[in-house]
Parts: sequence; C-alpha cells; structure tokens
Amino acid sequence: MSALSDVRVKRWLKKSASDQYLYAKSLTPEQRDKLEQALAQMMRSDTPQAQEATTMWLSIQQARLRTHAQWHQEAYRKQQLHNFIVPYVSVIGMPMAVPLHLLTRTEYYRSLYRPEYAQAFNNFMSVIADPSLSQAIRRAAVERLDYHARREGTIAMPELMQLRRQGAESLAASGYRFVAPSTTTTPGVNAIFSRLEDDLAVQTVPLGAQIMLWQTAAQGAGLEDRSQRKHWYSPWTKSQSALRLDKVSAFNAEENALSFARLLARRQASAEAEPGNSRKILQDGLTVIREIAKDADLRAQVFTMAEDALGTCRDKVSEGFAAIVNTVGNHKMEQAVKAGRIDQEKLQAWAGQQFRLSALEKEVEAFLQRAKDENLRALEQHRDSPLPLVSASLMESMLTPALAPDPSREALVSAQQTVLDTMQAIRVLQDAPDTPADQKQSAADGLAKLGAMLELLQKRMAMLHEPVETKMHAKVQLRKALNLPDSTVASMVYGGVSALNEAALKDLEKAVRKREANPTEMADYLLSNDIWSTGMRQLHASQFDALQKQFEADPFYDLMPPEDDEDVAATAQYAEMAQTLAQRIQTEQTNLLLQCAGLRTASAS
Repeated sequence: MSALSDVRVKRWLKKSASDQYLYAKSLTPEQRDKLEQALAQMMRSDTPQAQEATTMWLSIQQARLRTHAQWHQEAYRKQQLHNFIVPYVSVIGMPMAVPLHLLTRTEYYRSLYRPEYAQAFNNFMSVIADPSLSQAIRRAAVERLDYHARREGTIAMPELMQLRRQGAESLAASGYRFVAPSTTTTPGVNAIFSRLEDDLAVQTVPLGAQIMLWQTAAQGAGLEDRSQRKHWYSPWTKSQSALRLDKVSAFNAEENALSFARLLARRQASAEAEPGNSRKILQDGLTVIREIAKDADLRAQVFTMAEDALGTCRDKVSEGFAAIVNTVGNHKMEQAVKAGRIDQEKLQAWAGQQFRLSALEKEVEAFLQRAKDENLRALEQHRDSPLPLVSASLMESMLTPALAPDPSREALVSAQQTVLDTMQAIRVLQDAPDTPADQKQSAADGLAKLGAMLELLQKRMAMLHEPVETKMHAKVQLRKALNLPDSTVASMVYGGVSALNEAALKDLEKAVRKREANPTEMADYLLSNDIWSTGMRQLHASQFDALQKQFEADPFYDLMPPEDDEDVAATAQYAEMAQTLAQRIQTEQTNLLLQCAGLRTASAS
C-alpha cells in the first residue's frame, strides 16, 4: 500500500508500510476491536477528524486481512521450504520452484482461514452500505476494498468472484456477509474436522500446485515414477518426465478438484509421521497422479472419492487414500488385461486379493451389526434394572435418547456426560464421613454399574459414528495374514476406538478363508468382476471363439422373425426361442469361464 500513505517506514525484505498500519498490526484483536469502535463514532462526526479516523480504520482492516494464525504461518513457511529446497534435489524439479513459490504465497494471502478475515471483509460491507456515513468515506472504503482485491490479493476467492460479478456497492447493499468456518481444532497431522467445509477451508494451495508439492517430496525421497521404459539400445532406464505445473493446473477448476488437493495435503503430512511407510505412500501417490492425468473418467472418480474421505479424522483420510490407490491399481490392471500383458497366474492372484478385501469388508460390516445389536440389548437391560442411588427417571433420561434407532453424536455425548456427573455425585456421597456403611456399599455397587454403562455408551458411539476405525483395524491387522492388496492401509492412529479384539480378528480371518474356500461364492464374485472376465476371455480366446461358432451354428439364426406382428402366438414362440438361446449362451460362457479358472469341471457343461 505504498501509494496510499505519505509517511512510509522502510522494512528489511518487506514492503514499506505506514505508521498507522504498523500500529494497527501491533495490537491484539481485542485492542483492534476497541479502537475500531471509537473510530466508527469519529467517522460519523462532521469534523476534520473524520477523514483521519477513516484512514486509521482502513489500516486496521488491512492489519486484519494480513493476520494469520500461528499454525498457518508455520505451514506456509514449511511449504515454501519445500518449494525452494526440495525441487533442487533434481534438475527436473528446478523450474518448479519459482511458480510454486508465487502460487503458495498467493493462496496464503487469500486464505479463507485467516482468523480476522471475516471481520475485516464484513466491516467493509457494513461501511459501504451505511447511509449514515458520508459519501466520501464510503467511496474510500470501496476503493480500498478494490485495492485489496486487485493489488494486495488478500480477498478470498469466493468474495473476489462476488465483487467481480456485482461490484462492492451492490454486494454490500445486498447484505452479503462472509461466514467463517466453524473448525475449532487447530489443523495438524491429527486434526479432526466435523464438516467437509471446514476441512476444505484450510486448503490454501490449488490442486496443480499441490501435485507439484507431492512430486517434489517424492523426488526428495529418491523416488521416481515407476512407469519407465528401457530402450533396447541403452543400458539406462529412462523415466517419464515429471508432470508440468501448467498441465496439472488445468485440473484446478474440475469438480471436487479442491477435495483431491486437500486429500493429498493431509496424506502427505500424515506420511511424514509414518517413517516406515512414507516412501510407499509417496510412490502410491505418484502412481495415482500419473494415471488420473491421462484419464478424465478416472480423474472424476478419484476426485469424488477424495471428497468422501474428508471432513473427519486422519484415519478416514488414510483409508480414503488407500481406496483411491486400489481403484487406480484396478484401472491399471484393466488396461494391462486389454493390452494382453497379464497371464492367468497374475490375474487369478489379483482377483483373489480383491475377493479377500471385499469379503473382509462384508464380514466387518456383519460384525458391527451384531455388536451394535448386543450393545443395544445390554443398554436396555441397564435401563430396565434398578440402580442403587439412581432414580428411575434419571436412568430413563440418560438412556432413552441413546437408545433411539439412530442417535446423534451429541445425544450420546450428553448421555455419557450425565453418567459421569452422576458418578461424581455418588463418589462425593461415598467419601463423606457421615455416610452410613450400607449407603457406602450401595454407592460402590452403583459406581460399578454406571461404569459398565458408560463403557457401553462409548462403544455405541464408536460403532455408530466411527465405524471406519473398526474397518481399518481389521485391514491393518489382517493385511499380511490374508494377503490383501498392496494398497491396503498399513497403519492407523485411533486403533483404541475399534470394537475388535484379538478373538474377533481371528474369527474374521477364519470367516474370510471360509468364504474363499466356497466355490460358489468365489465363482459369483469372479463372474461379477468385468476385469477378470475380460482377461479370461483373452487368455482363452481359442476356446471362446470355438464356443461362439457353436452359437452361430444354432438353427435359431436361420429362422426369420414373424412377418405378421399381430400374430401373437408366433411372436411369443419366436421370443421364447430367442430367450432360450440367450440363456444357453450365458450358461455355457459362464461354465467355460469357470472351467478355465479350475472352478468347474468340463462335465458340468
């Protein structure tokens, strides 16, 4: 804002600034509030001081717009370190540094997550629309807001688009106000969000730049894209070049692109907390990025999956990322099958892994349903049983909301808090010196039963509102024993929330193996898997060609459809013959597929 103030203070490696801005920036948010209120009164006075008050008021808004939370500053510095240091690990990465730096700075300045952004923008809206202020003051606010939007870049994208469409005066007159995200948890590796909107609000880097950050981190870890080609004339393996910023930035405007950017940012951050698994995570991410850059349909699918993984805890993000890696892996398998690069052994091994993963997910779902039913019955028994020192009405009020068919998280938290408060009151009675011995014993019995009830409520909340922890726990613990796909999540943070114990895990493993040994269930799964069916048809093309020739020799193909459409009997007979042939074709193709897979003998056909 060097052109907007006569008195400037030069600052090392920073733009010069006015005295009033530096003063406003030195204040706490509360002090800025008080000064702002005093200035608002002066701005309404018909005195020469009104203009001076306006100048100071505008400086306060600038200070608010340029204020960032501590976690945000640290994340920004860390990101810029990546932008300048990591790209120089390789020659390929060097051209990325400057554009990444500029993009990161731009998104940092216009972030929705600045703590005083909402107040500053809404202050501008209020002043511009306030008829009690002079036209000169309102015009000054319009011009300064325009300056922040066009030159300073400190107006967030949603408001920037509104200003471009409507203009500041029309937007203010419409009553537009920015509503700040409601996240209260300081975002970090283990941040927990309650809404998708709050999770996305933290994302200050667009998808293109986020992909560049992932690539440079992977290069810094010594990784390369595995899509390599080796020339017959050279001993050197030539890697595909890294994706360019301009190419991946073209995806920024696609639906759910910001969700995928946020997923990459959170997974990259959590990968740093998993030193034994970080290289694999970065490599998996490179594969995903490379594949979605080549296929628009796959990209749309992955972006949608990314949105489903956000708005919650780190474990859900890890599970969502693993699901995306598996989807992309299946896509690559499909391409390899169509290109004839997969033999039957590899195809069967891949299909077996996918079957076991699917079977495990079904078994965990069934386990959770049984556990929820048992939990409900146990809580109902507590509700219907008298409890020492706890009135029936209090017991009813505690448990009735929690026993609803689909209780909210808030209802379950409230029930747990009531139990804790009741236990505290009983402990006070128990510890009182004048409490009779029989009441002390009743207090001990009551505390034991309330403790059991509290544990049931905690488990109910975990099963209803955090089922991903139980599902992840099963995958993490059984990924090696069941030889699940390589993309399966390998670690988790909140394993203690899982409803599984060692005995339950062993039961799950046995159940999956039992499903796998069931030829009917395995056959049904394989036949429903288009990638497997396509691969088997290609691997046994001669047998399927021979079968097709048998079908083509069927006498039905020599028949002509009834000439008279009104001949109901002839038309019905022809349709029945066509249906019979179609069923025969499907049955014999199915039998041949299963024969080729060793799941059915030739005599069954």
